[in-house]
Amino acid sequence: MNRDRKPREKDLYVRVGARISSLMKERGLSNRQMYYLTGIDRGDMSRYRNGIREATLLTYAKIAEGLEVDITDLFVDDGQKPNSL
Repeated sequence: MNRDRKPREKDLYVRVGARISSLMKERGLSNRQMYYLTGIDRGDMSRYRNGIREATLLTYAKIAEGLEVDITDLFVDDGQKPNSL
């Protein structure tokens, strides 16, 4: 992980992480349950949700699949335009 990320990049990861957390909460899913659905380690999931760790596109695809949403749903809130991140 690059600890010298630009503030805008960090903000992006934090916002995507918050969206993942929101979707998990809506579905009543814990990090443990997401592990069983995605194979992503619970600690890593926590770091993605908190914007501490950068995820690859493949990881975001696994998370979206586990949440049963389109991958684009991880990057936008309801009513948001995709380019508003």
